[in-house]
Amino acid sequence: MRSLVTRTMLKSQLLVLLLNGEVLYCRAYTLVLLSDEAGYAVGTLQIGEQQFMIMFDTGGFSRWLPSTKLPAGCLQEKERYNVNSLTRTPLGRTHVSGYLDGVQRGDIVTDNLVLGTSVIPGFPFAEVVESTCQAPPGEYFDGIFGMGKPPPGSGHETFQTTLIEYVAGYGIAQEKLFTFRFCGETGTRGYSWFEKGELTLGRIPAEYHNGPITYVLLQGGIQWHIVITKMAYGEQILCEMCYAVVDTGAPTTVMPLGAAQSLLQNPEIKDRGQGLFYVLPAEVPLVKDFKITIGERVFIIPSKELLISKPEFSIYGVGYVSNYQGLEWTIGLSFLRSFHSVFDEANARMGFATVQC
Repeated sequence: MRSLVTRTMLKSQLLVLLLNGEVLYCRAYTLVLLSDEAGYAVGTLQIGEQQFMIMFDTGGFSRWLPSTKLPAGCLQEKERYNVNSLTRTPLGRTHVSGYLDGVQRGDIVTDNLVLGTSVIPGFPFAEVVESTCQAPPGEYFDGIFGMGKPPPGSGHETFQTTLIEYVAGYGIAQEKLFTFRFCGETGTRGYSWFEKGELTLGRIPAEYHNGPITYVLLQGGIQWHIVITKMAYGEQILCEMCYAVVDTGAPTTVMPLGAAQSLLQNPEIKDRGQGLFYVLPAEVPLVKDFKITIGERVFIIPSKELLISKPEFSIYGVGYVSNYQGLEWTIGLSFLRSFHSVFDEANARMGFATVQC
């Protein structure tokens, strides 16, 4: 019951922020983001006549919403897309995607995407009709909209045209780029890494950052994979020429196992199990700053910015996946909150600047 009340309050806050007119620019559009208790960034979008809380995921490409075709007890706290929408058009194709520890299947349909006073007809997504019906505690988004392109030759033609391409194609956005900013304290809502943020489509708000933007080309042209020159915990180098995916759908930054083992050489960082690191209250002053070198520019994340304080310990903003043998980092919200990040689809690059909140 508590989670339903909290979820309703979060959606009400998002709707109020949208209705206050804080989102409209000349040939650009900004969506207000809030964090749910699981640490995900969510914003409100209108599809057809319904409002949905969406998690915008740069680590993925598929777009899905739960459907009214799902069994009554499945994902029951999520808003369901009404298959009787008057502007819905089925395309006769299906899409299967992984979600948590299971999979879900959906029918590909199109409907109107509404951004302020602008309507984009024929916007495709998957209405989920079969699911393992799992949702972790504190997760309040209804669906996920991937913000990247599927891998070449993967067969997912439905999602080859990205959200920003649709928005730019209808003249709502001037440029084929989008930016994320995350502001506020950590831990104000469960395991949140920020309080309020923005997803801006079509422009780079200069007021969102301090200093210049440092750009880096996409690795192999694949969205949103880059090479980071160096990662260091204090003076300890964890990797050089580090492969990374920038993933707004990941609350915590995930490092390869080798880097995790190196980080654990520092006694103030402790392994809680299940890929989570923590710091005891007495050892918080010992936590070092994190240094990220992008190109030739060094960005410093102060130690306190990577901690969520809880009564018995502080959660550290970097973790690992125990069965992952790869070398790629996942740069999640715990790091991204320190940046104004630019996802420049037109020029196949990413930009980073120190965030201004």
